[in-house]
Formats: sequence, C-alpha cells, structure tokens
Amino acid sequence: MVAPGDHNPFTPPMTESAATRVLLCDDDPVARDVAGSILHESGFAVVGEAANGPECIQLAEMLRPDVVIVDHALIGMSGLETVPVLRRRLPDAVIVLLTAFDGAVADATGAGADAGLDKTDVPRLGRLVEELRHARAGGDATALG
Repeated sequence: MVAPGDHNPFTPPMTESAATRVLLCDDDPVARDVAGSILHESGFAVVGEAANGPECIQLAEMLRPDVVIVDHALIGMSGLETVPVLRRRLPDAVIVLLTAFDGAVADATGAGADAGLDKTDVPRLGRLVEELRHARAGGDATALG
C-alpha cells in the first residue's frame, strides 16, 4: 500500500490546481507500475496504490480519489466484489475495472464500474479515464475523439 507521504515515482508534486487524483488497485506491482506510468504521462496524479480489495477500499475512503482503477483478479476480494463497495462509498468517482479475462469487460458495468478495460488495451487507459471524467462532468465523451 502506498499512501500520502510515501514515495511514488509516478506521482507529480501536488499543487492547488492538482491533476486528477487516481488510486491504483492491482495485486501485481509491475501492472501498477505500468498503469501508473501511463497515467502519469497522461497528466494524472497517482495518489495511492493497493494490492487487494480491502486495502483499496481503505485507501479510497482515506484519499477520496477522483478515479479508482481496480484489477478484476485480486486475491481474496475480487475486483468485481470491490467495485460495488467503492461505488457506494465514492459515488462521484470514476471507476475502471481492468481485466485479462475474456468477457469480463462486460461484467464491469454490472458491478458498478464506469467502464471495463482489457489489460491488452492498457496503453489507452489515460484517454479512457479522461473521456469518463469529461462525461461525468456533463460533457460528451465522444467529442474528445
């Protein structure tokens, strides 16, 4: 678990006009590093990292991120079990479920996520989050391209 004050090489310095705040939840530290790098390059601030569902929920309540990225296949409490809890506790957050399982992307919205993304498409994660944030703010996500 990486929380405020801990060093995270992908988190830019926070300012008054801080970037969109993201919490990453994946049991694979390499996957978290890759997603964090992509998000950082897209201008997002990774404010925390969790390795399992309970950690993700705890950090989400503490950090109140704008976006939560959750892996489908977490050990113990799966991403599909974690997402509904996050949705109830952070109703305004954008939640994206990442998966490597065929057909599981469709399960994401049923669990309460705003979108599901296959891990093979993770390079477009930053763009997807930007589109979802824009749509949540009342804009037309398709207008972004």
